[in-house]
Amino acid sequence: TTGAGQWRMFIKIRLPQALPQIFTGLKVGAALAATAAVVAEFVASDKGLGYLLLQYNGQLDTPMVFATIILLSLIGLIVYYAVELVERVTIPWHVSQRQATEYAPA
Repeated sequence: TTGAGQWRMFIKIRLPQALPQIFTGLKVGAALAATAAVVAEFVASDKGLGYLLLQYNGQLDTPMVFATIILLSLIGLIVYYAVELVERVTIPWHVSQRQATEYAPA
């Protein structure tokens, strides 16, 4: 045994080993949550970007439809990269955070 209690084993060993998978799930979940919010606004809302997208589409206002789609895409990218930034700060030791140049022969 290591002499460590269950809580210490969790904090020092199990949680750090699980963090890469947790962050992968967070990145996928964040993108799906943004998509689900827009779809929910399509169905049952009278405000929000999903509602605006439907309104502009119904009015055949193509420039505003594309502007709304671009805005939704930017929101998705911002959320994704925010989670990625937290991942880089939280688990800098993980192989997924290494630069490709570290492995290039000199």
